[in-house]
Amino acid sequence: MHNQSTAVFLTFEAMDGIGYLALFAASFLSATVIPFSSEAVLAATLLGGGEPLLCLILATVGNTLGGMTGYVLGRVGKSRAQREAVRTE
Repeated sequence: MHNQSTAVFLTFEAMDGIGYLALFAASFLSATVIPFSSEAVLAATLLGGGEPLLCLILATVGNTLGGMTGYVLGRVGKSRAQREAVRTE
């Protein structure tokens, strides 16, 4: 049990310097095609002493931008696939 608590403490120490950036990146990536749990990063950031309102804003903006990126990638990919299908016929 001591090793687990040490690992959690070290994770919080590492999150201290990059916590907000890691939260935004995790939220962005989890909303795109990469399966990732941004909730764990959000919890770690909050438990590490992160400002709750700032965490909420960063997670929301990251997730929204990630979702929009996925949408744009899908639209562009669909358009290109349709053009290729017409060209090869």
